[in-house]
Amino acid sequence: MVLAIIALVLHLMLPTGTAEGNALFALDTVLAGIPPAFAIILTFFAITQFRNRKRQQQVNWISIAAIAVTYAIWLMSAERQLPDYAPDWGMYVPGFAALFLLIANYRIRKDQQLVDSMDRLR
Repeated sequence: MVLAIIALVLHLMLPTGTAEGNALFALDTVLAGIPPAFAIILTFFAITQFRNRKRQQQVNWISIAAIAVTYAIWLMSAERQLPDYAPDWGMYVPGFAALFLLIANYRIRKDQQLVDSMDRLR
């Protein structure tokens, strides 16, 4: 989950594309910066919920949905419609964050299964 936070912070810092010779950033518009910031906050919250694995997974799914909204806003942005627009590395980084959160959910589920199996042995 820490890697997802790092990826989302990089998304906010790196240019998401270039158009007309100018670098475009996610923070150029408020609407494009809100979902990744929300996902960062939720992922921080998920890290603190290590005692409640089900809530941790739910919060991770909400963070993944916020990342999907980030891509939806990018697809509908006016800058992307410019004829010389070229996407940059900053736009691919949230996909890695979503992948890291999916891996975290998988590992949380495996951990829960291990705890459940240990409870049966007692």
